[in-house]
Amino acid sequence: MPISFDTNAAPDLFIDLDPVRASYSAREIYARWKDWVLADNANWPPAFRTVGGDVTGEGEVAPRFFFIRNDLGWTIRKPDASGEFLIDGNLIGQDTSIATLSEPISAFTPTVRLRLTNVSGINIRAFWEAVIADFDTGTAGYIISRLLRQSEADEEFTQTHARLREKDTGDVLLEKQVSGGVITDISLSEN
Repeated sequence: MPISFDTNAAPDLFIDLDPVRASYSAREIYARWKDWVLADNANWPPAFRTVGGDVTGEGEVAPRFFFIRNDLGWTIRKPDASGEFLIDGNLIGQDTSIATLSEPISAFTPTVRLRLTNVSGINIRAFWEAVIADFDTGTAGYIISRLLRQSEADEEFTQTHARLREKDTGDVLLEKQVSGGVITDISLSEN
């Protein structure tokens, strides 16, 4: 089961996580909500408000924050499975006096951790220069197909990594390590 959105108990609105997966990024949950809205669900209250991603100077960007609209009834329902689940990224409740997480439907006892990242900024120009450097041995067709996949990819920046994930599958297309503002190679998917 992918990330889904349950409005059957409105005004209580739920974002359901796949109990098979152990970790998610806040950006991925937000992206799936955007897909859900575009699939003829714009009549429901918004589940998120975002800030950040703005250029702050010399190619650095402000960190992204995803505010779940718990003030409008939305919560992330814990998965129907025992175990530990991680949501990585700056996911915060719009109203800090209202819960961001709600209990699972069944009698499971999952633990969901929200891990905030304190990214001060990523040098986007250096990131894309590193991306282009990966293509120096590729054929034109390969390069074009990779660039097209990456142009539609979800970007994920943390203090230590910069990743491009394929929008539909979540597969990592490109991963770079970030240390002290310097981006270095880790891996490049050959898919």
